[in-house]
Amino acid sequence: MQNVNSMGLNDKKVDSIKRIGEKTMILLMTGSGFIY
Repeated sequence: MQNVNSMGLNDKKVDSIKRIGEKTMILLMTGSGFIY
């Protein structure tokens, strides 16, 4: 059970990291667009 729970937490962490990465990419794209 602990292994399953840890895997779930890891998945959540990965999802949050992916979401943050996507947000930063969007901000960088929009930022570069405004700069240009």
